[in-house]
Amino acid sequence: MRRLAIALAAALCLLGLIAIPAGASTRPEVGVIGQWNKPMCGSNDWERIKLPNTELAVIDSAGTCVSSERSHGTFAVSDVLENRGWQFPGMIAGYVPTGEPTCASSRDTCYTFPVQQEHDGAPLVSFDSWIARGYKGNESLDIWFSPIKSHHSINERAGDTELMVWTAWPGVNARSRLGDDVTIDGKRFGIMSWEADHDGARWRYVAYLWLNAPNGDKGRQVNVSGLWLNPFFKNAESHGWLKSSDWLWSIATGFEMNDNGRTNNIHNFSLEGLPTS
Repeated sequence: MRRLAIALAAALCLLGLIAIPAGASTRPEVGVIGQWNKPMCGSNDWERIKLPNTELAVIDSAGTCVSSERSHGTFAVSDVLENRGWQFPGMIAGYVPTGEPTCASSRDTCYTFPVQQEHDGAPLVSFDSWIARGYKGNESLDIWFSPIKSHHSINERAGDTELMVWTAWPGVNARSRLGDDVTIDGKRFGIMSWEADHDGARWRYVAYLWLNAPNGDKGRQVNVSGLWLNPFFKNAESHGWLKSSDWLWSIATGFEMNDNGRTNNIHNFSLEGLPTS
């Protein structure tokens, strides 16, 4: 009931039917908790953080607690409540998995989503991170495309393409599944791809694994500086896994967790080069 009330209030705000007093502190017009960067714990929800050039959302999972900062691209896994296979706490630009936009209002400066791959500009990703000792899973970018402009949620992913870039993958035995290699930004990536299937929905899964990623059982720092995403998109296109006309609807970064991961964090995240609304 509370979620319905918040959603109704958000819709009325967007229609101009609820006035915001002059000088009042505005809150996100779409969201569940309704506050910027509120810590979440096992809620499987999301909250926004505001950056100068766009707005992101921090996404929680049912088995983690996360915290973030309002004006910085920073989030941390503050606790692990339950080790669930491949849960993904992280930050996202575009649309959250349930289909809501990460941009709170059309009055805000935000990157344009969805945008066709051939018109997506030159997206660059940078961040620093810390991976906990003994962590098993990956640190990755998770990017979604759809041939249909209105596909904005994972419940509509039939026929979509999920493109991941694994920047670290400790404790994951994936080398036997790798196919071709490709060099991007001076780094060598192994490629694996297959048709994924969940609850009857099928989509194309493509992952690029940094072969010299700082993996291992010890705690690790990772630095990704100005990683240009278009070469990954073009490579997927050359294999027939993606089309230039497909719609890019989200770019996320986070941790696809299997075991441990407490204190995993990403900081100084920046996303640049996409067209703005």
